[in-house]
Amino acid sequence: MGLDNGLVIKAKTLNAFNWLKEYYEDIKDKFSSNGDEYEFWYGRKDWNVRHKFLEVFRDKGYDGEGGDIVLNIVDLIRARDVFKYFLNEDNWRVDGTSIWTWEEELRSIAEAIYWITKFLEDVYDEGFTDEDFEIWFYDSY
Repeated sequence: MGLDNGLVIKAKTLNAFNWLKEYYEDIKDKFSSNGDEYEFWYGRKDWNVRHKFLEVFRDKGYDGEGGDIVLNIVDLIRARDVFKYFLNEDNWRVDGTSIWTWEEELRSIAEAIYWITKFLEDVYDEGFTDEDFEIWFYDSY
């Protein structure tokens, strides 16, 4: 159940592809990449984070049976809020479980918040829209 989850972005236009590739080069020691897909966050057996994503994005029609929740740029604000929720240690235990302790995952959560925030600021400064990117939360359920 939900072994692997992540929040991923990929360029759909050449302009966005070139920008994202350059953007990634500047931060490659912080932002993971799989070819032309870039990952804001990866979680393994973080069922609590998965549960919260499913709750927050239930309006996206995802049935929780594995697959992707397709997001828009503005949805990254809600995604960031999911991670902010887990800055509180008590919340780590509320929405399911994880094989990881809050202390073990805190850095990953904080980095996701930072990279989403930075990305949103930079994307809006560059004038990109949803036409330029594919964004999704994947669930290996």
